[in-house]
Amino acid sequence: MTLTRMSIAEARDALKAKKISARELADAHLKAMAETRYLNAFVTETPERALAMAGESDARRKRGEVGLLEGIPLGIKDLFCTEGVLTTAGSVLAVVGGALIVAVVPDGPYLTARAPFDARVALRVFSSPAFRYTAFGYFGHMWELYALWSLVAFYLRDRFVGDDAGWTSAIPLIAFATVAAGSVGCVAGGWVSRRVGERRVALVSLLVSGGLCVLSGFAQALPAPLLVAYLLVWGVFVVSDSPQFSALAARYCPPEYTATALTIQNGIGFAVTVVSIQLLPFVAQGIGWRWAFVALAAGPLLGAHFMRKVPRAAADS
Repeated sequence: MTLTRMSIAEARDALKAKKISARELADAHLKAMAETRYLNAFVTETPERALAMAGESDARRKRGEVGLLEGIPLGIKDLFCTEGVLTTAGSVLAVVGGALIVAVVPDGPYLTARAPFDARVALRVFSSPAFRYTAFGYFGHMWELYALWSLVAFYLRDRFVGDDAGWTSAIPLIAFATVAAGSVGCVAGGWVSRRVGERRVALVSLLVSGGLCVLSGFAQALPAPLLVAYLLVWGVFVVSDSPQFSALAARYCPPEYTATALTIQNGIGFAVTVVSIQLLPFVAQGIGWRWAFVALAAGPLLGAHFMRKVPRAAADS
């Protein structure tokens, strides 16, 4: 088995059986990082440190000093400062943002009295049909959104081979632009929603992005400039419904439990995202990255089904 395809348990067992060394394992992962540097997955690489630490791990293993994850390579999220290593953590900006909200964003004029804590409300908020259908629409939206954002680089890398291999260096920029195009979708969606309503904007966005999922395999065969344009349009519509779900959920949930309802909706939505992000690479192994994004279509199309029910449900709420 390729060293970089091992699970943590498989690598741990191989190290324990002395089939591989920690240095060999670290070296394999460092080579894989170098080969896929175009993805910009790591802001700062420290190969010398990694190999030195792997050597120390091998030495400890010879002495019988074995920890639970002894010799397992780790990628560390830049959330804290490490001596001698470039740090790019943005926690200071988070503090500044929080301070600005406290200082300049007061509670709105329609704030209702806060209800006492009741854990049962986590389920009770779904008793409202309009909120329930809005939430289900949001879950479908989340099935697609972050999977597209986080994995579009693999879709592009699968495409840019042969005569188009020169586009490989542009993959990080194209992936970023796909995400950034969402700002246009959010602003435009908000402007349009003031004229036609949030539900229509969300429904159209789900149908368009779902359709782009379905056609993504065929779109990959387009000339590179047209494929980039396709992804930019997808980037607009994949998130233009997101603010609409927040507005609709806040409108249809029990007013005294607005914060609870939105928290539950967002929490489940991001849990759905974790599943789709983890699942898609397995789909790609079976059918290739060209067709893998078709599997995302189920989310927005199912979400559109529930959004069509919102007007009737709202009348009953």
